[in-house]
Amino acid sequence: MRVREFVVATSLVAGFVLVGSRAQAGGIVIPILNAAYQITSSNDPNTNTCFVSGVDNSFDASGKATGTGTGTDAVQVLYDTGRPTNTSRSSAKISVKQTSFATLRVIITGSGAGNDVNTVALPIDKCSVSGSVNASKMTGSVSASCSGSNIFGTLTANQVTSIQAAFNGNKTVTFKGNGTGKWSLKVKCSGTAVVGPI
Repeated sequence: MRVREFVVATSLVAGFVLVGSRAQAGGIVIPILNAAYQITSSNDPNTNTCFVSGVDNSFDASGKATGTGTGTDAVQVLYDTGRPTNTSRSSAKISVKQTSFATLRVIITGSGAGNDVNTVALPIDKCSVSGSVNASKMTGSVSASCSGSNIFGTLTANQVTSIQAAFNGNKTVTFKGNGTGKWSLKVKCSGTAVVGPI
């Protein structure tokens, strides 16, 4: 029978923030990660960032993609695991996933053309977000795949056009929408990870 004991001991070494975890019989302590990481997309370092965290009993994966829409519109799309359905972590990895009802938010500002909008972070039925970080390699990734009619269905045709323009030709952000309010969004953020504040 395995004996499990939670041993509190925190250290920071070469990008690892560790907290002592389950001790097997014989007193061997296996540390686990206890940290938040920011990940910068290797393809779009200035416009695509994401986050993975496993701090104490709280887990999260989220991200933000930005672009320039029609005119001078500044477009932001933010996604998040509001309530993760699957989480795991070890001494080197953290994984977080929400298979549905992840949250999505859209912000458009700046053009003066009447396109400004700041939606609330809405849970979307067909929206999944998953993320992971490998602290031994200091790399990570977060991806989002969402579709439906609610959040983008409330936007005007000009606002949808601005979002399409913001990510046109972007290989890591794909947005498809039409006049009926149906849409789909896919975001992939992967690259170098750095330790953030706990």
